[in-house]
Parts: sequence; C-alpha cells; structure tokens
Amino acid sequence: MIAHSFRHMMVAGLLFPAAVHAATAPRVVSLDSCADQYVLALADEAQILALSPNATGPFSYFRKKAADYPAHDGSAERVLAFAPDIAVRTGVGDHALSAMLQRVNVDLLATGLPDTLAGMKADLRAFGAALDQIQRAEALIADMEQRLQGYEEQNVGPHPRAIYLSPGGSTTGADTFMGEVIKLSGLRNLMSEKGLDGWGQVDLEHLVIDPPDVIVGSFFDARTGMADAWRLADHPAMKRVMGAGVFISVPSKYLACPAWMMLDGVDYIRRELEVAYEDQ
Repeated sequence: MIAHSFRHMMVAGLLFPAAVHAATAPRVVSLDSCADQYVLALADEAQILALSPNATGPFSYFRKKAADYPAHDGSAERVLAFAPDIAVRTGVGDHALSAMLQRVNVDLLATGLPDTLAGMKADLRAFGAALDQIQRAEALIADMEQRLQGYEEQNVGPHPRAIYLSPGGSTTGADTFMGEVIKLSGLRNLMSEKGLDGWGQVDLEHLVIDPPDVIVGSFFDARTGMADAWRLADHPAMKRVMGAGVFISVPSKYLACPAWMMLDGVDYIRRELEVAYEDQ
C-alpha cells in the first residue's frame, strides 16, 4: 500500500501544478522526536497534522518551529483522531504504537538509527519520498556533501586525542554516528584506538591514567529528569579529567538524532577547537 501511494504521489507531483501538489501531498503525523525533525525540515505546513509529545523538548533541533503545530499524546487513539495519510517514525519510536496503526491500515514509514553518513542520506531520501518532498531531501543531501568536502579539505595539522562522553559515562568507539562526528571534527577517537567498537562505558581509572586531550560532551545542557545519569560526570576524578584538557559541551539538539544536523555539531566542535588551540 505504501509503495503504491508513494508512486502515485510522485507522479502527481510531476504532472500537476504546485497548487494541486499542495492539495494532494500526504498529511503526516510524526511518532517520535527524531521523526519530528524530518517532518519539520521537509514537509509543507499544510501537511503536518501533529508531532510527537517531545517535539518541543530540550533535544529537539526544531524546537521553536515545532511549537507552531499540535502534538499528540503518544496514544493510537489520539494519532488516529488526526486521520493521517501516513505516520512516520525512526528507531527511537514506539514499535507497539506503529504496529497498532498498521493493523488499522495507516500507512507507516519506519526507519532506523543509522551509524553511517550513507545511512543518513538514505533516511532523508526515504522521508522525502514518503512526504512527496524529494527535492527538499536532495537539497539537504547536497548541503551535507558540500560540508563534508569542506571538512576533508580543512582536515590538516595535528589531531588531538578525544573521547565522547555523556553525563552518565557513555562513550563510543568506531562504527557509530558519534564516531563519525569525532572523525569529521578532525580528532582521533581514543576509545577506538583502545579497541572499542560501538557504544560502551567510560573506564574512569583508565582515563585518569591516560587522559584525552579533548572531551566532546553532549546532553550536559539538559539535566532535567536525568539526575541519576550524572553520577560519573559529577565524580571528583572525572571532573579533574574534564578540567585538565579541552572540554567541549555540544548542544544536545545537534546530536540527539543520527541525522544531517549532526554536522552542525561538527561545526560547533571545530569552532571550539579553534578557540582552544589558537594560542598554541
């Protein structure tokens, strides 16, 4: 059903003028905070029926824009009340809710949480096709590619050893989107060099013995409701490690979703590194 609907919408977009396109473009409900970002970036205003309950939360890239739209409460009943043509979710969405909507024949686009740039581009294209906004998706991809080329051209000189750190002590090695962020920022991933693949937990003792030059932190700007997750970051030894080198706290809205906005996080890190090392 979805594939048939997408083909119909794509053909309609090619054959009819913009006014008709606006009238026939699918109306959408977003089911989770990362899907919200795709919808707000790609859809026309008239297409957006409702966003997720977290659309205006502290991790939302389009937090201010999201305030202009209704939000559902996460229940199937409320989502169905908006009578969407399609519902969309990412890997952080509620699988049970998605399954229930499919049982009542609501078209659903469900993507994952990509760890690679290629996966992020593929998700943009999937959302662009689902929302009948392929040109906007391709424009975002073109901007990504231009920025990536710029990083490659600028990626010269010393590469400080760095780790990623969340307030609760999560870190990352290779094969994750945060690993990509560290690499694109011109840094060496210390955890990857120590053999970590994927996600893991920081070993505080090892960090004290062999501290990184740079700590890239995120979610340090939104403590509400996360008190338990701050135990490691508040440890005196961890505070000493964080104070000994360069600590960069990236706004969480850039890194909450593995999507194109992570490049804003890369830009933020690069600017902070320039300031930190300008006198060296």
